[in-house]
Amino acid sequence: MPDFFRTKTCKIFFHFLSCLPGHGVDIPEINNMKIKDPLSPDSPIAIIGMACWYPGARDPLTLWENILARRRQFRYLPKQRLPLKDYYDPDPNQEDTTYSPWAAIIDGFDFDWSGKRIPYSTFKVTDITHWLAL
Repeated sequence: MPDFFRTKTCKIFFHFLSCLPGHGVDIPEINNMKIKDPLSPDSPIAIIGMACWYPGARDPLTLWENILARRRQFRYLPKQRLPLKDYYDPDPNQEDTTYSPWAAIIDGFDFDWSGKRIPYSTFKVTDITHWLAL
C-alpha cells in the first residue's frame, strides 16, 4: 500500500467507509485497525458532508474504490472538448499545443445555470471546469 494510504486521516476515512452499510474496504491493514467506531458521537473526526465528481466516480466511495483498485480513467479527448487536429503535436516543446491526446473526462455533469442566475450566453462559452468549482 502506498505511504499516502498509511496516513492516519486515510486510515480513519477507510475505516469510516467500511462501517457504512453495504460497503467495505478489503484491505487487511485497514480492517484490523483498532479505531473507535467513527460513527459514534465521541469520534475524534467529524464528517459533515462528502461529495465529489471525478472521471469515473460520481461519489466519494466510487472515487476511493477507483484509487484503491488503481483504475485509470484516461481516454481519447473528445473533439467537442478540444479539437486535436488544431492543438495536438507530439512534441512537448511545441508552444500552444498538447502532446497528449488522452484526458480524464467527466461524463454526464449537468450544471443548473438558470438556477444559479447565470446568463445562457455566459454558460455556453465557459468551460465545464468553472462550473465544477461552483
